[in-house]
Amino acid sequence: MSHDWMSLLRQIGRDHRSGASMLLGQAIEAARLFLVETRGLSRARLTAPLRRFTLGLTQGQPSLAPFLTLANAMWQGLEKHPATSKAWEGLHDSLVQYADGIDGGLQATVREAARLVRPRSITSSRPRCAWSPASSGMGGLPRRTKSPNASPA
Repeated sequence: MSHDWMSLLRQIGRDHRSGASMLLGQAIEAARLFLVETRGLSRARLTAPLRRFTLGLTQGQPSLAPFLTLANAMWQGLEKHPATSKAWEGLHDSLVQYADGIDGGLQATVREAARLVRPRSITSSRPRCAWSPASSGMGGLPRRTKSPNASPA
């Protein structure tokens, strides 16, 4: 087994710059890779890899509650078909349902945020901040001056 999902989970665990939505998208991709790798395994043989997946997912970013709900959804999917050969299908269906729910929630959030923006309002991507080096007593960055050897413009 190639364990591509394990390397992706390790990457997620090292990532402390991306937002929660980005990390969750990567976690869902890791779950998809997990399903690809474990397809065809019996329920008895799925339990140990799912345990490793769960530990890798939740230990990498333990403060992200969506990771816990993703792991829980997968375990519930496994439990849908106890002691049958359809356990993998339960995992698959649960992951699809979870990802669809996350996608729908993000779409609703974007629609609501768009509704709050007034038509024809101008927004700036430049953050406005009351703090500045000059106001804090730290002075400012030195101003750029012309070099004495610079040619006149």
